[in-house]
Amino acid sequence: MTENQYIEVCKLTDEILQSKSASSTRVAIPWLHVLHLHLHKYEVIYDNNIITKYKISKQKLLNIASLILLLSKALFHSHYSKWLKSIGNQLKIDTLFVSHLLNKSQYYQENDFYFSDLPQKISDAGFKSLVVAINHTDVVDFHDANINSKNLKKLVLPSSLGFFDEMKNLGLLWAEYKTLKKEAKLEKNKIKKKFLYFAAINSLSSGSLTSLRLATQIGLITRLLEPKSLITTHEGLAWERKVFETARQINPNIKCIAYMHAPIFKNQHAVKRNLAKQFNPDIILVSGDTQKHQLAKCQLLKDIQINILGSVRCLSKGANNTDLKIINKTIHQQSCLVAPVGMRAEIDLLFDFSLKCAKAMPDCIFIWRLHPLFAFNKLKYSNLPSNIILSDRTLESDLVESQWLLYKTSSIVIQAVV
Repeated sequence: MTENQYIEVCKLTDEILQSKSASSTRVAIPWLHVLHLHLHKYEVIYDNNIITKYKISKQKLLNIASLILLLSKALFHSHYSKWLKSIGNQLKIDTLFVSHLLNKSQYYQENDFYFSDLPQKISDAGFKSLVVAINHTDVVDFHDANINSKNLKKLVLPSSLGFFDEMKNLGLLWAEYKTLKKEAKLEKNKIKKKFLYFAAINSLSSGSLTSLRLATQIGLITRLLEPKSLITTHEGLAWERKVFETARQINPNIKCIAYMHAPIFKNQHAVKRNLAKQFNPDIILVSGDTQKHQLAKCQLLKDIQINILGSVRCLSKGANNTDLKIINKTIHQQSCLVAPVGMRAEIDLLFDFSLKCAKAMPDCIFIWRLHPLFAFNKLKYSNLPSNIILSDRTLESDLVESQWLLYKTSSIVIQAVV
């Protein structure tokens, strides 16, 4: 996608989200939240008609299949009632954190992957907090709330609601689908017409249903536990906006805070977008001065407070000078850390390329590092050469042992240089 096409895509998604005929359900459609330039899913808008028709049909079938799977899970394998019971046993809280569970081991770790020891510091200050995590693992059911040694509780959000609640949310999406289809038929601009059709198709997707599910779950927690503040990660995703809206519907005085843990790159869009007030955070927390300066220059966010929280990456001591001297003495080979982000296309691109390099350069070590969302045993690679190492170590260890970093969009490059 060219940069001009990307700018047009951003403009069109803004128009569609803020259309007078749009209901608040439209914000739940992930396809309308453009994160950054490197998103191939929008290229179909500029394809020729034959390819477009094929991709539309394919997307429809995939969406129907995923929805059937989700509804059958809600009907036959839902753990929602058990989760509701665990929520009912919780005490009232002051701060609700919405984080992510990327792998099973994180459930038992004391510090959160994104917020580190912040919940503990809030507890030490005399306030009650709860961390709820969106489940990105293959584990279906995490039992009662995990309580660590410092009595901080962690709940994992179930991957489905009850069947009737899922159907209710699907009904909202169906109504929005019909509205988008109607807008598409009336639209004269060919590009926007095509965009509206794809928005309609993607309104009936598992991602859209997930956005509404997360909003329903956080809304229920807000109603039962009455938090005064809600803190979520902030990447410009659809569910983040819907969660803010739902929490405010239950408690108009709740403070909605969004934490941007990652750097801001050129052409990022959704994190800088100003939607209707109910979908925006009251405060955006960033990891450093650079991010604060970048957002402060954005006129659309002038009414939103921006503060520095810091980053979990700054908390690790890493290796001191003595460690570095010891490691440098023991390393006799050149080592290259290969670090894709959590997208399958980027993993394939960097691993395929570095595999060819490893075969051509047997004296160089290539350390493959995966995003926590992925596991090596689920990838296509086997019979790898001996100079490829599959890392299960800390990022600091991999960085210290590498003289080179191969990356595409990962913010690891910043930490590597530091």
